[in-house]
Amino acid sequence: RTFVRQPVPRVPVKTYKDKSEFDGSCYFELLPGPFCGKWRNSGSIFISEHTWSSYVSPLIVGRVYDYDQYSEVEVPRDLWTRVLRDLERLRSIVLDVESIWELNVEAHLTDCYDPFQYDHDFPQIKAELLLFVDELHDWLNVTLTTHSSITILGL
Repeated sequence: RTFVRQPVPRVPVKTYKDKSEFDGSCYFELLPGPFCGKWRNSGSIFISEHTWSSYVSPLIVGRVYDYDQYSEVEVPRDLWTRVLRDLERLRSIVLDVESIWELNVEAHLTDCYDPFQYDHDFPQIKAELLLFVDELHDWLNVTLTTHSSITILGL
């Protein structure tokens, strides 16, 4: 018998603002301000587990000492401003690279797409990632003008 590796469907790299767009239940939520005791709040932005672990978590893990992907953690504005700078750096890298392999190396990503499986989709992934970074950056900037913190609501 020959084992043939079946391709795994690619999860779009994007932000979600409307819960009706969800496909499944594994989404991180960024909530303006402190945790209010409920999830899936209006005004929040939502990010799929794959997109979060690939592109956002690496920007958070080393900065937020009590970060836990399965709980709620309130992150103050000053830490988010550092994440904003990292998002700008990631955007610059994405603009310069020509493959998933190069993106993984240049941006020090470890949980990104498999270059052997998805490199043919790189132009689409690159466009999605640029839009994602811009949307997240803009949302953080606007939100941090009126809130002193943003809470990460984990899985």
